[in-house]
Amino acid sequence: MSDPQSDDPTTDREMDAALEEAERKARAEEDADPEERVAVRDDDTGGITEERAQ
Repeated sequence: MSDPQSDDPTTDREMDAALEEAERKARAEEDADPEERVAVRDDDTGGITEERAQ
């Protein structure tokens, strides 16, 4: 098991990246328009449908 107090810079970068991604996702959810619609392409059929953004 790794030491949580490790001075390994790789671990610090991974933790920073994970935190930044979580913060980015939280901001995106806060900024989301509940009525926003997106076009979604079905890879199997090639058809395009419109649905609510999540």
